[in-house]
Amino acid sequence: MGSASPPPSPRPPAAHPPSEGGSAARATASSRFHFAERNVAMGPSGTSILLTIAAIAVGLWLYLRPPGEIGPQALQRYVGFESNMEAVVLRNCAPPGCAAVYLTPTLGSGLQDALPHALSVAEELQQQGIEFFIVFGEQPLIEAVKRAHGVHRPVVFDPDGEWARESGIEKAPYWIAWRTGGKIRLRSREPVSASQIAAAIR
Repeated sequence: MGSASPPPSPRPPAAHPPSEGGSAARATASSRFHFAERNVAMGPSGTSILLTIAAIAVGLWLYLRPPGEIGPQALQRYVGFESNMEAVVLRNCAPPGCAAVYLTPTLGSGLQDALPHALSVAEELQQQGIEFFIVFGEQPLIEAVKRAHGVHRPVVFDPDGEWARESGIEKAPYWIAWRTGGKIRLRSREPVSASQIAAAIR
């Protein structure tokens, strides 16, 4: 018998040099998964933080600052025993402007201490043609009228304290002056003189 010849061995596939386009495509495909090579944002920039803080500060200032104008409410003014009370809108006073002292019965002796100075200032301002209001606030109207009997001068009443809140008046006694139309020019927790008030509204 003749000998069988071995089967031919398979040839390896011919190696072709990789094309430039193919290698670039493979590099691009593989680079998609290289997360370490990407620039990752580390949070907001310092400028963004400062702008945010500044915006918050401005918002708080606008929210907390006292109003710039006198409240528009009409209040009752007591003139005397023989006169009826009349409604008055303090912001619409005669030019160049007006002033007021806000007093409450919760002051204790503070009201009696502030009232003499207020009467003196009212007299001086009246001689200059400037109206000065003495306002009794946060007291029932009947009781406020009884208190006004001893003042011997017109007194304005703010029984619910609404005018004070709208005008940004803080703890009494509180001194405030404004130009005709209601724009506030002076605020003070301490007593002020007639000359200070006149200078503020002129």
